[in-house]
Amino acid sequence: MELTAAQVRQAVFARADLLRRGYHVGEVDTFLERVALALEGRAELSSAEVESVAFSRSPWGTRGYHEDDVDVFLDRVHQALADRAGEKKSVDEPQLCLVVGLGNPGPSYAGNRHNIGFMVLDELASRVGGKFKNHKSSAEVVEGRLSGRRAALAKPKSYMNLSGGAVAGAVRFFKIPPAAVIVVHDELDLPFGTVRMKLGGGDNGHNGLRSITSSLGTKDYLRVRCGIGRPPGRMDPAAFVLRDFSTVERKELPFFVDHSADAVEALMTEGLEAAQNRFHTK
Repeated sequence: MELTAAQVRQAVFARADLLRRGYHVGEVDTFLERVALALEGRAELSSAEVESVAFSRSPWGTRGYHEDDVDVFLDRVHQALADRAGEKKSVDEPQLCLVVGLGNPGPSYAGNRHNIGFMVLDELASRVGGKFKNHKSSAEVVEGRLSGRRAALAKPKSYMNLSGGAVAGAVRFFKIPPAAVIVVHDELDLPFGTVRMKLGGGDNGHNGLRSITSSLGTKDYLRVRCGIGRPPGRMDPAAFVLRDFSTVERKELPFFVDHSADAVEALMTEGLEAAQNRFHTK
């Protein structure tokens, strides 16, 4: 895709509203000048750097550049630099894997059993060495490599029962099939600390899975099921999942999260059957 330094310098972006704020104008302009210099052969810049660039929010009370406009333009820049460098994806390179963690957004839900998917994604992001940032798919996303394989980690910004829209948006953005999606979620029917993996199947009453299946139009995506156990006595399961882990469980939670993240990596690199053989122990 041909793109000239002049086109970069003449790029015009809509302004975000005051509430949304948008991208910091100075940071975007500085980066685009670097892009223009690279296109003129006067600076070094790779397509990978374009893909990973992150901008601060515009200061409160100011209107920065609209995120979608900038992101679309950066997609053009990324492709142009890739074409100039003769970068082509190897036919042998495995397809990007989209790992989705399910949970509810906001600090009041952060420690809930229902948010174990978010906790596992945070651990995976630390392994990637990246930070989540807002993405046009209505999720927070970080991209990188896990065990050598390209991965996009996504946490939907909507509430659990509306997760499907963000997942479908990410699938379209990354141009991957549902079979390349791994959803990490809480599972009532497994004891606390148990991890199980499967492809497809029903939602077992899980509203997040139901939303994803509806939005993708298929049940055939991978799941990493993180056991949280059944509620005690006659407690409503809907109330149980929205409570924090118990004091005893919290002592084991870091190990459980780490173990679940290991399962995700194994699923990505070894495949379903081999990962099940490793993690589906008694």
